[in-house]
Amino acid sequence: MKNREYINIDIYNIQGNKIDNIFNGFLNKGTHSFNWNASNYATGLYIIKVAQKNNVLTQKIMLMK
Repeated sequence: MKNREYINIDIYNIQGNKIDNIFNGFLNKGTHSFNWNASNYATGLYIIKVAQKNNVLTQKIMLMK
């Protein structure tokens, strides 16, 4: 039984450039939450990419200040 997965969470700008990493490591199965300190970034559209062994999820987010 696999209880832990290697997870990487990155933030990209709308041009596709990686600008930040939120998490990089192993997590137990379950629900988790993360905070992104975006104080150094401009208002606009960003992409969150969550990658694990066999799965990649992306989500567009709007940063508003």
